Amino acid sequence: MGVEKGSKRIKPMVDKRALGDEIARLLDAKGYTQSYLAEMVGTNDTQISRWVRGEYLPTDKNLQRISLALGESYDRLYNIARPVQVTAVTHPPALQLCIDILNEYGARIDNEDLKLLSLIINFMTANKRRKRR
Repeated sequence: MGVEKGSKRIKPMVDKRALGDEIARLLDAKGYTQSYLAEMVGTNDTQISRWVRGEYLPTDKNLQRISLALGESYDRLYNIARPVQVTAVTHPPALQLCIDILNEYGARIDNEDLKLLSLIINFMTANKRRKRR
């Protein structure tokens, strides 16, 4: 009976370009070349170039090495490119109406609010059905 009813999974996305841009920014800020970073990470210039252009993501091991070489937090770099779980949710019409009304008034709705609204709507719907009998 949760909010996820009727949801569809969409392929997770990774922002390779954002990580590449950040690596390039950090290289510029430190005055390092891609060749120097390749030497520090233990890979070649071509691989560094592919990461900077956003063609590929470094492995976790290489991302740790990059973070050490550039003096940046591994968690920060990881969070720039981490997979984003995207879920498209289709709500029942009554719940969607409530969400739309609350959004019009600028209310911030989290998952707990949606669960509560869903329970209330289900309760009201069940009572309405019982009264008809």
